[in-house]
Amino acid sequence: MKKVKWIQINLILGILLVNPTQGSADQLKCYTDKQGLKFAWCEKQLKTCYTKFDNKGLVMGRGCSSRPGVFHTQCDSHVGSDHKEIFCYCSYSLCNGVGASQTKHIPWFSAILFSLLHVTVSWA
Repeated sequence: MKKVKWIQINLILGILLVNPTQGSADQLKCYTDKQGLKFAWCEKQLKTCYTKFDNKGLVMGRGCSSRPGVFHTQCDSHVGSDHKEIFCYCSYSLCNGVGASQTKHIPWFSAILFSLLHVTVSWA
């Protein structure tokens, strides 16, 4: 019984450490500037964060989006007659920071891995 409690506590702590929230559980927080330094709480109907890239891969904007939630980073290309833009979307707080289209699933993976390693060590 004691080991089960440690598993639950470590899993909860791991998740809280990598994905802290100060608003309500269903309210999203997204970066809102090109540099990924400023953020804002999204309105409740906005369920994803976005990062907008130009055709050279430079960040042109970040913010909250009304696009439905996704389980991983999803990117779409928008091509015009003289330009191309790429929008990448993600669904958890501050997921549209620097490297937004690359490894945003790693914090959750790290929390789970940390918890599993701790359980393995405590049972040894």
